[in-house]
Amino acid sequence: MQLKIAYMTNNGKIPSRKADGVAVMNTCSQLARHGFDVELVVPRGQVPSCETSLQGRTIWDFYQVPESFKITYFPCPYFCSLLGHAGYGMLAVSYAALKGKSLIYSRHIELAYLAALYGRISIFESHNYLKVSQHSLLPHWIRMLRNRARRVAMVVTTQAGAKAYEDRGVPRERILIAPNGVDVRRFVLTESRDVIRRSLRLPKVKTIVGFSGHLYEGRGIEELLECAKLLDSLFFLIVGGESDDIQRCDALVQDLGLSNVRFAGFVSQSELPGYVAASDILVMPYSEATPSHNYMSPMKMFDYLASGRPIVATDFPVVREILQDRRNAVLVPPGSGKALAGGIEWLLQHPDSAKNIGEQARRDAEGYSWENRVRRIVTWMREMFFEHAAQCGAS
Repeated sequence: MQLKIAYMTNNGKIPSRKADGVAVMNTCSQLARHGFDVELVVPRGQVPSCETSLQGRTIWDFYQVPESFKITYFPCPYFCSLLGHAGYGMLAVSYAALKGKSLIYSRHIELAYLAALYGRISIFESHNYLKVSQHSLLPHWIRMLRNRARRVAMVVTTQAGAKAYEDRGVPRERILIAPNGVDVRRFVLTESRDVIRRSLRLPKVKTIVGFSGHLYEGRGIEELLECAKLLDSLFFLIVGGESDDIQRCDALVQDLGLSNVRFAGFVSQSELPGYVAASDILVMPYSEATPSHNYMSPMKMFDYLASGRPIVATDFPVVREILQDRRNAVLVPPGSGKALAGGIEWLLQHPDSAKNIGEQARRDAEGYSWENRVRRIVTWMREMFFEHAAQCGAS
């Protein structure tokens, strides 16, 4: 008999333009590979805003994962929606319990807490400690984690996040640190860089500095454009962002008089590796204005590693959990376009070092594959909760 798992989130935007959808779909896929009966449960009503992202493809093609688990878009009647996430959570967790789910794996504290109240094994994967730290349920969740009779635990993506929860009183043995992941195989491309650039209508001979991700304020786009002005002989390729943010950033480009910047806009997961491969150097600038800079584990950091391109990134302690200066990246002070430009120039002046850094990044990416990440989570879950029934979820 298979162990039944409900993977639950309050964000029903699957497919999504955001990276969390990649994490959700790949985690569910890998849990299914380990022999579990997996059902992804998300709220109905948020889907239409993302339907255009599919462009005629199935959701499985969009995320490039096999159709190995069930997706349920769960309705939330009006009277429950008045209670916000708690209203949806009560119905959705009740549904999972009635469907015989033994374990509920969730990305929101409301769902984790309700699952524990139902007596289910409850694992809460926390990606944003700052947001959770202000939640009224956190003290109650911590009391559950301190109660040995409760079958509850947490997954966090950074050591900084784990320490923050420990400082709030969460027992260390109830926390697993599992950084975000990447499908390394997607970044193994058979076409040459010249062919890829030609297909994307990018300059053939110029050095291309690539960036992917959202363009919210505080995400480093201002510093990146300052860097582009300082390095006007290079071409800057910026992938991602919503239309409003692109318009705001394009206005900055015009104000700075830049002619070496291109905004590619949103691209699907299947297209992203080509844009990354077309770049010579990848940048990950952040500033202290980034709200989560003390706890973040950016998905693009792992995509960058898998690409085998040299990386220039902001030097925050949480970033150093994955990236090491002059080993698999070049780290520069935060909030400075000049410092970012200096890191890029160092790579251009030291081509052998740049090649070695990119190759090391690629090797390191193997350790952060979704397969390895979920294997660690599954091993930990079995040891903590159901080692006596390991045959139910045997690989």
